[in-house]
Amino acid sequence: MKVAIRVLLNYIYSRMDEGAKTGKKTGVWIITSAHSCEDGRLYYKEGLSLKKAGYDLTITVPGDRTEKIITDDKIKVIKIKRNKGLIGRIRFNLSLLRTAFNADYMVSHCVEPDTLFIGILLKILQRKKIVYDCHEHTPSFIAVNRKFPRPFRRFFAALVWLIERMLIIPVDEIIDTNETRAARFMRVKPKHTTVVSNMPNVEYIQNVMRCSTKEKSETKNDFVIVSTGDFNKNRGFHIIVEAIRLLRERYPARCFRFVGIGRLDEREQELKSWSDDFLQRHNLKENIEITGWLPYDEMYEKVACADVGIIMFQPDSYNHFSGLPNKLFDFMCVGIPVVASDLPEIRNVVSSAGCGLLVDPKNSSSVADVIYQLSMEADLQREMGERGRSAVLNKYNWEQMEKRLLCVYERLFERE
Repeated sequence: MKVAIRVLLNYIYSRMDEGAKTGKKTGVWIITSAHSCEDGRLYYKEGLSLKKAGYDLTITVPGDRTEKIITDDKIKVIKIKRNKGLIGRIRFNLSLLRTAFNADYMVSHCVEPDTLFIGILLKILQRKKIVYDCHEHTPSFIAVNRKFPRPFRRFFAALVWLIERMLIIPVDEIIDTNETRAARFMRVKPKHTTVVSNMPNVEYIQNVMRCSTKEKSETKNDFVIVSTGDFNKNRGFHIIVEAIRLLRERYPARCFRFVGIGRLDEREQELKSWSDDFLQRHNLKENIEITGWLPYDEMYEKVACADVGIIMFQPDSYNHFSGLPNKLFDFMCVGIPVVASDLPEIRNVVSSAGCGLLVDPKNSSSVADVIYQLSMEADLQREMGERGRSAVLNKYNWEQMEKRLLCVYERLFERE
């Protein structure tokens, strides 16, 4: 049955190249239903790299209201109003389709499965090329998503996996963020799957590094642990908070502070209630700071002021088990050591670079012990920070990934 479906789909997709119009030869339209126009990967890395290479770039994102803007980098951004809920998402995607259909461009750069579906419709109707830039392992993300009733999560995850397998057949090029996640695409399109990891733009970060020494000298009596992004159970926020409690109880002479640059995941109300109660009961409110989202440069300044970066991805979700977060490279780039989950992709980088310590992400006591060990060994902190920074400058940087991204687009336009 699966073979028959695949043969039928291949036949349908093979007919897509007949009789429709093409768009502007250098036009690229990044289409996302979940990211903002200031997304670190889509705008500051991929977007700026494509613009610099001469592509006529437009980014379409969800927003509080519909508007069109031109950024300081001369990138066109179209914000389309998106309301909450399923109906809001459907209306948003219909508006996306209508906007893209009326635009003059050549490549749909799709980020999520629903925007990939839009890309396929545009390929059928207008012969647009498709790049599927997958940031997440979507099926496992669905499997732990609390929006779905627990008994049906596996079913929906399997359904999304099957749909994604079918949708990628007409895709011209696939991009994923690491080798582990890309393996599922390699089996289907080995010659057209490329790994473009979330590595830092070294030149950009160097411009904000000058602030770090002054800031650190002002907080030298504190030992500051930093992390970035959304904070939820899958990312080990509860483990980090528990580790801070243990550090304070075991070593009252030291002041250990956690600075979270981001926000508590608004989808996890139970975690927020638990956190508020836990911080109150253990008098930890002065030890835990959640800043909210910060502008890109301010985020790097604050990270550079910390003593150690922490990543506590949990192994329960394959999306996080297989993850290689860009925050790892951000920490390395600004020269601070990392305490990170002992998971395959993270382990490969941390062990290779010698830039930090790996730990069981489910054991808050072990996490506390490793943090204390680093806090007592300034030379080890400095050596690990320097090794991490050197690894980023020489290997783990966006300048290397940019070459891969541009090769994808060169391949794409060579076949035109």
